[in-house]
Amino acid sequence: MNPYNTSVGGNGGRPGGAPAGMPSRPAPGGNGGNQNHNIFSTTPQPMSSQLGAFGNLYMSSNYNLELNPSANVGNPTANNMFDLQTLGPLSNTLGFLQDINDNNHLVNWRELMDDTKPEESAKKIQEAVAKGNTDRRVAASAIAAAVKTPADLSVVSKLEEDLQKEVRNAVLQDLLDQLTNPGVHPVSSAAEMLAEMSRLGLVRLPGVVAVVDQLLSDPEKRRAGVFVLGRVAEQNKGSEAFLKEVHDKPNIEQVLLALYKDPEFECDVVTITRLLGGDAALQSAVALRPSVEIPSSAPTTAIHYVRGRDELASVRGDGTIAFYGAPNSAGEVPPRVTLDLVGNCSPVGVSAPRSGQYVVVAGNPILPAFASHVEARRKTDGSKQPSVTAPVVQLFAPSEQPAGWVSGEAIQRTAGLTATAVSALSSTTISLAESHTTHDITLIDASTATAANTVAGAHSDYITVLTACESEFAFVSGSRDKVVKLWDSRKPGTASAVATMTNAAHGDTISAIQSFKSYIMTSSLDGTVLVWDARQLETPVASRTFASPVLSLCTLEERRTVVATARCLYLLSLESLSSIDATPNAVYTSLCANEKGNAVFAIGEKGVQVLGLRQRAA
Repeated sequence: MNPYNTSVGGNGGRPGGAPAGMPSRPAPGGNGGNQNHNIFSTTPQPMSSQLGAFGNLYMSSNYNLELNPSANVGNPTANNMFDLQTLGPLSNTLGFLQDINDNNHLVNWRELMDDTKPEESAKKIQEAVAKGNTDRRVAASAIAAAVKTPADLSVVSKLEEDLQKEVRNAVLQDLLDQLTNPGVHPVSSAAEMLAEMSRLGLVRLPGVVAVVDQLLSDPEKRRAGVFVLGRVAEQNKGSEAFLKEVHDKPNIEQVLLALYKDPEFECDVVTITRLLGGDAALQSAVALRPSVEIPSSAPTTAIHYVRGRDELASVRGDGTIAFYGAPNSAGEVPPRVTLDLVGNCSPVGVSAPRSGQYVVVAGNPILPAFASHVEARRKTDGSKQPSVTAPVVQLFAPSEQPAGWVSGEAIQRTAGLTATAVSALSSTTISLAESHTTHDITLIDASTATAANTVAGAHSDYITVLTACESEFAFVSGSRDKVVKLWDSRKPGTASAVATMTNAAHGDTISAIQSFKSYIMTSSLDGTVLVWDARQLETPVASRTFASPVLSLCTLEERRTVVATARCLYLLSLESLSSIDATPNAVYTSLCANEKGNAVFAIGEKGVQVLGLRQRAA
C-alpha cells in the first residue's frame, strides 16, 4: 500500500470543493486569466519572479504563505468598502445567478468529464463552453469544480491552451487552499492531485518543490509538505532534474532528517529518502527484504512456524490448512499438502508445540465473509461434509506419507461459544480462548481430547492472543480489555494466574504477544510495544509508541524484533526498541519467524510473504 496513494471519496480529489456544476471563482483582485506571473507556469521563469507572483493567486482569506508580503490577499486596507471575505461569496452568488440567466447552470460538467476518453471529453467541454453565453472565467471555475480525481486531470491536460490555463488555475487555487489549511481539509487527496498536475505538465516542477519547501518550513503544514513531496518523489524517481530542485532547497533535507525522529513521520521520511537516493544517516547495515510470495486464493487468517519440521502451517478462509516447505528450484513455494478443516470451519488460530509433534487449529462455524470461498473449495474437491454448528478444535499429525500430514482428532466445543485464540503449550496441553457471557480459557488434554481445566472469566472482554512461553507450562494471554496476564497451566482455575501486567501498560486491544527467553513482548492497537522481564513483571523494561496501530510482532536472531504496524514494517533492537530498518507501505496482519531467526513469514493482502534478513551493500 502507498500512504501517498489515497483513495478518493466524498468530493473526490478536491475535498471541500464546490459541487459539480457549481462555480467556484476567484474573488476580485485575483489574477484570473493573467498567466504572466505564475510559479506553476510551463514557461520557465526566474525563481524570484515565480515566488513573488505567488500571492497574486486568490486562495482564500486564510491563505498566506508569506511569499509576497505586498500582496493584498487576506489583508484588505482600511479604505476598502468590503473585505475579500465579503466580496468572495458575493461574487460567487452573483456569478451563479448570471449562470442561471445564461442557462450555463444546465451544463453538467461532471458528466462530460470522462477520464477514460480524455481527448473526446476535452472536445465536448470546449464545445459546451463555446455554445454558452457565460463569461469564460465563470465556465472555467465550473469545469474546475467538476474535477474530482487525479484521473480527471487528464481531461484538463487535453483542453485548448487558454481554457486549460483558466481551469488549471481554478483547480490549483483550491488545492493550495486545502494544503495550507490542513486542519480543515484532508491533505492526502490534495497532494495526490498536485502531484498528478506536475506529472501531466500542468504545473512546473520548480514551483511544486518551492511550495513543498514552504510547507515543510511551517510546523503546522509539514504533513501537507510530506505528502506532496512523497507523491512527487515517487513520480520522479531517478529524475536528475527533480533531485537538483530538491537539493537546491537545503531546508527540505534538514527538515526530513529532523522528522525522521518523529514517530508520526518516520515511515514517510524513509520512503522519501529512498526515492531521493538515500541518506547515509538513515541507512542500516541489515534490512528486511521480501524474498518469496506464497499466494492464496482465499484469505489467510493465521500462520505458525512448525519447529522441528521447518514448515509453515497456514489456515485460510476456505476452511483449509496448508503446509509449506522450502522453495523449489524455480523459487516457488507450492503447498506440500492442503487438508480440509472439519466442516470447512472458519479458522481463528493455528499453533504447534516446540517439539512439532502436532498442529492444532481452532475454528468457528463458517463466517458469512468466507462462505463464497468455502463454496468454491467444495466445488473443487467435491467435499460434502456438513458445516459445524459450534467451535471446533482439530489436531493434525505428522505422517511418513509423502504429504507429511494427516487429519487427526476433532474436538467439538459447546454451541453458542466463540473460539477466539489457541496455543499449543506442550505435547499434551492446548490452551483455548472462548467467549459467550464470560471470556474463558480452557486447557485441553490433547491425548484424551477432553477439557482438563477451565479459567472462567479469565478476562473481562474477548481474548485476542494466547502465546506459549519458553516453559511448556506457562503461557500469556492478551485481551480487548487491554490487559496482559501470565498463567501457569499446572494450577487450577483462577489460581493459575501468576501475574497481571497493568502498570504503565497498554491503552487498547492487545494485538500480539511474543515470548523470547526471559523476555515477553506485548503490543497493542494503541501503537505501543512493551518489553517485560518475565522474572519481574511490575513494570516494562522498554517501551515504544508508534504513530499507527501495532498489528503483530516476532523476534529474530541477534536480539532483533520485527514489528508490523498499520503503515510500516520495522526491524528493531530488542533491548532498546530503536529502529534498525523500516519498510514503508508494507502492511502485514500477522508475523512469525523461523527457528534460525533469519526469515519472517507475514500475512499480507495476497497471501503470505516471506522476508529475509539481508546485509546492505556498502
